[in-house]
Amino acid sequence: EFMSPGGSIKDRAALYLVKDAEEKGLIRPGGTVVEGTAGNTGIGLAHVCRSKGYKCVIYMPDTQSQEKIDLLR
Repeated sequence: EFMSPGGSIKDRAALYLVKDAEEKGLIRPGGTVVEGTAGNTGIGLAHVCRSKGYKCVIYMPDTQSQEKIDLLR
C-alpha cells in the first residue's frame, strides 16, 4: 500500500468507489464526487478523482489537523 499515490490502504477503496459509480452510471465525465470524511479516504478519493478528471468536494470536521486540510486543498 505504501506505493499507492496517497500512501494509504484507503486509496484502493476510493478507486473502487469511483469505478463502481462509473459502472452504475452514477457519475459522468466531468462530474463531481462529494464525500464526508475525517481522514485518508478523502485523500485517496481526491487522487482518484483528479486522475480521472472528476471534481471532488470533501467535507471534513473542524477537528482535523491543518496538515490534512492543506493536503486536500
